[in-house]
Amino acid sequence: MGTPTGAVTFSDGANVISVQPLDANGNAILSTAFTVTGVHSLTASYQANATFAASASGIVSLNVSGQDRSNVSTTKISAVQNAQVSNGLTLMATVAARSGAASGQVTFMDGAEPIATVSLDANGVGRYSVVLARSGLHYLGAVYAGDREVGPSVSQVLLERAPLTKPDFSLNLSATSIAVLQRQPISVTISVDPINGFSDSLSLSCASNTPELACTFTRSTLQNAMGMSVLTIAPMQNTASFTNFQVNQWLHFAAWTLGILAALILAWPSRPRMAARFVCATLLLGVAGCGAPRIRLFDNGPSPGNYSIIVRAVSSGANAGISHTAELQITVPPPPQLAKNSNAAAGLPTE
Repeated sequence: MGTPTGAVTFSDGANVISVQPLDANGNAILSTAFTVTGVHSLTASYQANATFAASASGIVSLNVSGQDRSNVSTTKISAVQNAQVSNGLTLMATVAARSGAASGQVTFMDGAEPIATVSLDANGVGRYSVVLARSGLHYLGAVYAGDREVGPSVSQVLLERAPLTKPDFSLNLSATSIAVLQRQPISVTISVDPINGFSDSLSLSCASNTPELACTFTRSTLQNAMGMSVLTIAPMQNTASFTNFQVNQWLHFAAWTLGILAALILAWPSRPRMAARFVCATLLLGVAGCGAPRIRLFDNGPSPGNYSIIVRAVSSGANAGISHTAELQITVPPPPQLAKNSNAAAGLPTE
């Protein structure tokens, strides 16, 4: 429906004190001094316009005594979210006198409705915990009635919207999927966006679902949820593939060497025994069965496939324990020669 515009008329009984315009939040504030002692019946009325109907407040009775309270005061209000209670706030009013310390009581208000009246401590501070049950904007304030020596004062209006949003953060990666070439490290930038005033420090960690990829940070802690860190993914040496490559080469080398020796024996001019011929023939058949060496063209990098790196950020401080994760998908393509052989075996084009 929008925020009312126009003005509010403040009255003391039948006497108009002042007409004050509404601000952008629909509030009108009047500061005044009473020269007449006794009970004053105060009201506020809103004049109708083309959009909003007229309305009037209830009567607020104020007893003005003849005491000299030239020691003026100022009242400030603040609110801190209660992490243990949904939509919970701890309100704090601080009353400062021109000289000495203020005493007495302060009343917390939500618009025109009083929330609670509490006593000030020795430092002029009053506290009260409240739950904002109604959704929407709440116009919170604190009213100090004064004491025998310190004059009254009213705080500024503090706006709070319910339901309350607790401090939080979002975790961002500059890329969510990337390809890793053989033995070539890659880097991804990590940043955070504070939400609702979040300013705690964050600890970063990462985990890979394969031992063939290692992850490290340039900064493992982001102070006050500020700055960035760079995540580096480094391929590890593929020991199994490298070992298989060596074993296969040595076996094929030995088989071909024995085959050549067997051929030389068969071609020897002398007439060897039948048993020697049988052994040589067996060696030749073995070599023929082995065929050409099937050398795996794996580098020392990770095996082809799809992997993932999980990045986690955990908060410490006033909002300790908030944790968010982000996943980086990694694809390791096969080496060109291996892909060509696979395509040929499948009857696909090799170029």
